[in-house]
Amino acid sequence: MNQILLVVAFIGFSSGLFGRMTDPMVPQIAADFGVEVQWVTLLGTAFALPWALMQPILGPLADIIGRHG
Repeated sequence: MNQILLVVAFIGFSSGLFGRMTDPMVPQIAADFGVEVQWVTLLGTAFALPWALMQPILGPLADIIGRHG
């Protein structure tokens, strides 16, 4: 039971970290593109929203096709 809890905790932590992976790069990205930091902070949402919306489609599709390799 403890192993299951650790795995679930790790998955939750990883997915939360995955959603916030652009945060440390925001100032550098803003400087590279010459835009304000406020606009670059939308990258997290611009990445997470389509990713989350595609999960109900990609999950069943992956189940139908299966893994090759």
